[in-house]
Amino acid sequence: RVLVLSSLVLAASFTAMVFATRVEHMYGIQAFYITLVTTATMLAPTVVQTLAPGHLRARVASIMTVITASSAAAAPPVAGFVSDQFKHLSNGLIFSSALIAAPSLSLAALLLFLGERRYEKTALAARRIDEEASV
Repeated sequence: RVLVLSSLVLAASFTAMVFATRVEHMYGIQAFYITLVTTATMLAPTVVQTLAPGHLRARVASIMTVITASSAAAAPPVAGFVSDQFKHLSNGLIFSSALIAAPSLSLAALLLFLGERRYEKTALAARRIDEEASV
């Protein structure tokens, strides 16, 4: 649930950036955003440990790395394409970033919410497998 809430708050922070009228507002929003991203990044290893049995953790981490790297590689061209459509606006880059990030983070929150029960079942199964392997 922490990840669902974090995704929704991050989506709201990107949206708030569009309405920032002073640089101090932007700094505050960015500080809040970075704090949340750092917290979520610190939680990620815990999620992997509870989700995957011991013998599969390296594979899960590898898949997460591939997905993250692919997303990071695709983000600049997509943001560039979208921002080109709004270059007539003074805040076109921020607007296009919010236009991409807010729906993406909202979708992530929805998917995390929908997968919560399955996650719980998977984590319990992984724990059982780890306990059986250690016996």
